[in-house]
Amino acid sequence: MADVVLGDLYTLNRSLLAKKDPMEEQEIVTNIANISAWFSSKYEQHYYMLLCRERFDFTVFHIVDSHYYEASQELRELIQERGELMSMNYDHENKYFEIWIRIGDNPEPYLYLLFDCDDWIIET
Repeated sequence: MADVVLGDLYTLNRSLLAKKDPMEEQEIVTNIANISAWFSSKYEQHYYMLLCRERFDFTVFHIVDSHYYEASQELRELIQERGELMSMNYDHENKYFEIWIRIGDNPEPYLYLLFDCDDWIIET
């Protein structure tokens, strides 16, 4: 039997998503609503980061006065400004959202993580 060399999971997911169509509008609406509910379930948290390490793209959201819906809509706009939304999934083990976005002419999407980052913030 021939040896088969597989890349890491990131590379595999990126290659698979490069071959699929962007998410449909109704699926995007449903996923954004799920993120809004996730924000509200973590009512003690106020800071969230959308991070793409590969592109050095970091955005921090500060949710004030339980404006979860508004935060989720800002997130949606930010994603749309980046490119085409390919996939959005919650990782239960690591407690963050994986968001894959195709940017520009590059067929392979980039992985963005959305996670709470209150412990990263120092307020004095």
